[in-house]
Amino acid sequence: MFGELTYSFNDQLDLTVGARSLHYDFTQYKEDWGFVYGDTNRATSNVLDLTADDSDTSIKVTGSYQLSEDGQIYATYSDGSRPGVGNRSIPRSTDASNSAAYACDQDLNALGINGSPDVYKGDSVKNNEFGIKTMLNDSIRFNAAIYRMTWENIQQSVTTSGACGFNFTANLDEAESTGAEIEMNAAVNDNLNINFSLGYTGAEFKQNVASAGISSGDQLGDVPELTYNINVDYVIPADGGQFFIVGNYNWVDETLELPGLASDDVSGQGIISGNLKPDYGILGLRAGFTSDNNWEAVVFIDNATDETAIYSYSDAIVFNLPLYDRTVRNQPRTIGMNVTYSW
Repeated sequence: MFGELTYSFNDQLDLTVGARSLHYDFTQYKEDWGFVYGDTNRATSNVLDLTADDSDTSIKVTGSYQLSEDGQIYATYSDGSRPGVGNRSIPRSTDASNSAAYACDQDLNALGINGSPDVYKGDSVKNNEFGIKTMLNDSIRFNAAIYRMTWENIQQSVTTSGACGFNFTANLDEAESTGAEIEMNAAVNDNLNINFSLGYTGAEFKQNVASAGISSGDQLGDVPELTYNINVDYVIPADGGQFFIVGNYNWVDETLELPGLASDDVSGQGIISGNLKPDYGILGLRAGFTSDNNWEAVVFIDNATDETAIYSYSDAIVFNLPLYDRTVRNQPRTIGMNVTYSW
């Protein structure tokens, strides 16, 4: 159930209050057998039979004040949650001849985990945000915001060694994310429009989590500190339609593959290329003609500079070999043409 109510005290001040209530039930039944589990007989398979349920209510409170017809400031408190579910079962064995299950047993012992981490709980986020939205003049729009998020019972992937190859999701206590965002849009003239946005995020764990190898102050994985985006759109009116040229450049700061530090040695977890993923910038170009008669032709160059962006290194996979490049990358330079017609 979800509901929201806005009350206007006067022409300038509004207060919005919202709430969302949920209840969920989760059931999972799995049978795992095969060489990795030490037995190829289904009759003696590893059975994972799970049930879970939970209830939660989230709220949002937003106050906004109209500075003028062209400007507004606002403050927001909100929270939210995700339900917990089940992992796949992880094989364990003290028999070294069963290499994968034995490696998993060693990895889980090193993390202080008994049994199999079959389920993980829901996590929740509390957000405090303050921002401004304004038109600086007839042509320039400026928006900005600062925020602080507290993330509790974090659902985070924990990576085992390449010899084990069974990742799992666990709850990693608490992290805090502090950031700022700005956006500016300028209509330079009737033909040219420029949009620029910049974001900063500082996200780190606030607790030691021995079962995941996390220390207080470690950074979260896959969270860039800086990002920015520039978009330039130029149109040329013509008989029967308009020509257009669009350029977009998106830059993303370096990130971590696994939570921790950039200097962490993660080679024992099946990752070949280290814990740091380099920053990257992707340039896209488009030019074309939009007709008043419902058709459009576009020539495009995606990733015009043929930049390599590494989205993920080779996570723990059984039989992970340096001979193969298992990194997940962006699409290389791609040149093409689209023609569309609407009716």
